[in-house]
Amino acid sequence: MLNTINKIILVDNREDHLNTLSEVFFNENIGCLPIIYESTYDKPLVGVRLAFFDINLLDLGSESQIIATVVDAIPKYISTDNGPYALIFWTDKKTLIPKIKKYINERKIDVPKPIMIDCIDKDVFYDDATELLNKLKQIFADKTLNVLIDFENVVTNAASKTVNQFFEIIPSNDKWGSSKDYVGNFEKIFSSLAESSSGFHSAKANPDKAVYSTLNEALKFHIENSTNTNSWKNILTSLNNAKKPNKISKVARFNYFQLNNLIHIENEISSLNKDDRGVVIELDKSYLKNYGLTFRKFYDAMIKFKKRYKESTKILRLIHSSKLVCIEISASCDHSQRSNRINKYIFGIITRKMKSKDYEHNNNSIPANSVCVLNYLDNKEEKQIWVNYNYVVGLNTSDENLGRILFRLKGEMINQIGNRYANHVSRIGITSFR
Repeated sequence: MLNTINKIILVDNREDHLNTLSEVFFNENIGCLPIIYESTYDKPLVGVRLAFFDINLLDLGSESQIIATVVDAIPKYISTDNGPYALIFWTDKKTLIPKIKKYINERKIDVPKPIMIDCIDKDVFYDDATELLNKLKQIFADKTLNVLIDFENVVTNAASKTVNQFFEIIPSNDKWGSSKDYVGNFEKIFSSLAESSSGFHSAKANPDKAVYSTLNEALKFHIENSTNTNSWKNILTSLNNAKKPNKISKVARFNYFQLNNLIHIENEISSLNKDDRGVVIELDKSYLKNYGLTFRKFYDAMIKFKKRYKESTKILRLIHSSKLVCIEISASCDHSQRSNRINKYIFGIITRKMKSKDYEHNNNSIPANSVCVLNYLDNKEEKQIWVNYNYVVGLNTSDENLGRILFRLKGEMINQIGNRYANHVSRIGITSFR
């Protein structure tokens, strides 16, 4: 089923105006969605990148009523999860725009934030279609909006190339106008691809995910090798101007750990199981008694505090608030094939991020078996995940010691943990005198 994504929308309360305006777009081969304004509309769109609103959606009304109505209309037609977009008002009264901004900001109304706001006189637009093209050029001269839309186009084109590639290699002896042979071969080849990518049992359980995993590598290749428009080069001035990595300008009051959450953590746990690779599970701290340990001893074996801070109230509170966790690190092939096995879990801790002055953090003081694998945000609080490569155990998912699932580490991160663990257990010891 085709999913119609309307990048450009026109919202007006007069159908005759809407028809005239949309016709100008269509005549220039620019797709758009014309919408008659209705105060009861309640299906906001996602993915809109250019929104034209008649600033006066009332036939009659005072200035305050006009402003209140258009402010109420925007989130009815554009979702608050929409993402970046340009908002253009049809009006010859540019002075209304600051008043609209003030109305929204003073009342803290939840309206999707545009990257840019502008206006165009509807009458001028009627008289000369080139005004539309000039306005569009002006809008897309905004580098930030342009680069984000360009990325969406790159992904769309890469998806088309991926589909075409697979279409071309699937054999078929069909005559023109027939596709029976092709359809049969299509199904067989993609069944094999799904099984090869995700394993027989995983592919049967979730064939969509298995197929998308297969297509991902081809899609990624086409994205990375798309036509170079230099759009990112033109906008990344901090990168271009920096002489060293640490000289790249940073954003004030922005916590970069948010990027780690986005890249490395899957928070949607409703579909996760305790045997899923990368899943992070909380353990009861008393479980360490099975290994002759207290949680404090386990913590101290991983993180060495400076002596003058070791027994401070702050450090004791830090340790008390930390969690004992385990992370599923079974081999990717075992997970994909759903092999009968004891699941492999590595022990670790989740702790509030510490200040470097509180603990010994040079290479000689951090044990070789311990490493901080990720800094992230948990409800705006900075946290760290540490793992201990000396504590890897096999457990059944039914083990009562396995508590609740917290989240899952994504592929790249769990591959790194697995690789470091493999290096750790295969290290060679020698007899040597110094």
